[in-house]
Amino acid sequence: MNLISDLCRKYTEEVLQHRSSSKFIDVLSKQINDPNVKVATNALKTFLELVPMIRVLVEGSLSVIMNEIFICFSSMKAEIKSLAEQLFDQISNNVEKWMLTQHMCNGALYSIQKSKPTILIKLTELVPEIHQLKPNIFQKNVYSMLNKVADENKPEMMGPLKELLMAIYAEAGEECLSFLKQKAKQLIL
Repeated sequence: MNLISDLCRKYTEEVLQHRSSSKFIDVLSKQINDPNVKVATNALKTFLELVPMIRVLVEGSLSVIMNEIFICFSSMKAEIKSLAEQLFDQISNNVEKWMLTQHMCNGALYSIQKSKPTILIKLTELVPEIHQLKPNIFQKNVYSMLNKVADENKPEMMGPLKELLMAIYAEAGEECLSFLKQKAKQLIL
């Protein structure tokens, strides 16, 4: 791990241009969820530090990275969960936020149940900026996810889901209601 982070720090341009550069992301991503807490913590801290330097690599590997981060959101270890949330925030500050939307919608539907509320909360935080840049992405990805999550009717999801729906309603107004099923609409109205 230290070798990879040292290479990225010292030879950022070379790493970004190397034909096997995605291997760096693969190694870091897999170690994020290592069963050894020290390894996972170190990987999260290293990744957190490297994101601004290897932004282009991160953008190209968002599906792998997001899936690993979402798993960390469900960790029983507070430090792991906190570092995963910090890493998510670091990534969202270094890539176009709309690029995260599809991954977050998939995570809200298919990730570990315990991580789903955190995913919805993180998506809620991004709604204003995403809606301003790419309002059509809500029709493409978000509304169908919202309807499915509302249909599941899981108690632990209702609070974060309502907050997300209210944030979207604040941005999109009445327009969003035409894309939502009755269960999702009830949380807004």
